[in-house]
Amino acid sequence: MQLKSRWVQEKARLTALMFLAISLFPLTVVYGGAMVGMDGEPPPVPKLHIIAIGINTYRSPLKYARADAVAVAEALKKSFNGPVQSQVLVDEHATREAIEAAMNAAIADAKPLDVFVFY
Repeated sequence: MQLKSRWVQEKARLTALMFLAISLFPLTVVYGGAMVGMDGEPPPVPKLHIIAIGINTYRSPLKYARADAVAVAEALKKSFNGPVQSQVLVDEHATREAIEAAMNAAIADAKPLDVFVFY
């Protein structure tokens, strides 16, 4: 149960960080072709953390969950202008343990201004 409690706390922290990233984005301006923050320094480069899950193998199988998870992760990676950490868990690999491990890895690696997508 400690993991769940920790996850709830970290989820709140990541939500706050995402809100902060969205709130601070307008404070970054382009000056002479270079992006600068309010202090004149280049803003930190956010990292995109993606966890995408797609499970086709149910009693009543789905057709596109796996393909959608892969496609969404790839589209996000291609469109993000910065470092990306992506984990796609599909079918039998999308276990509770694997999802918790992916979440814990993202939490441990996340920095202020990073972006997190759970699909």
